[in-house]
Amino acid sequence: MRPATGWAVYALQYGRRAGVRGEHFLGWDATSAERHDTAYYAWLVLSADRTILVDSGIDPDADLPLSGWEFRTSVPAVLASAGITEVDTVVLTHLHYDHAGGVRSFPGARVVVTAAELEYWNGPDAARNRREAWLVDRADLEYLAGRDAVDVITGDTGIA
Repeated sequence: MRPATGWAVYALQYGRRAGVRGEHFLGWDATSAERHDTAYYAWLVLSADRTILVDSGIDPDADLPLSGWEFRTSVPAVLASAGITEVDTVVLTHLHYDHAGGVRSFPGARVVVTAAELEYWNGPDAARNRREAWLVDRADLEYLAGRDAVDVITGDTGIA
């Protein structure tokens, strides 16, 4: 699984959800009531000496904002089944509950997140926009705020 040279990237599907288009796309139109099932992934990036997780998935014990979930496993469980016991870096593409909800499962990892995401979800715009409040778990924001091992980045940044 771990390459001797270079990098290997693995898609980790941890769950699925039966839903409709109107739950996933902003704006109501004639297709909003059509079925739109979604699969949920995190990404494992391995080298000979690095273990990077892109997004941390959902905490299966969380109180989820939408119905229809079918968890296959948690991201930590799928990693453990592959013999991955430690993650050195977690890159959060954004802070929605289905991307950052499992970040607390990796307390030893360096976490990389953009300044724009942190500023938005901790700022007045997100506070005013109640329609989107369900997309982020406040416990994740508090966890990130209380950690020393968070790299807040702007623009393109090399991770490895």
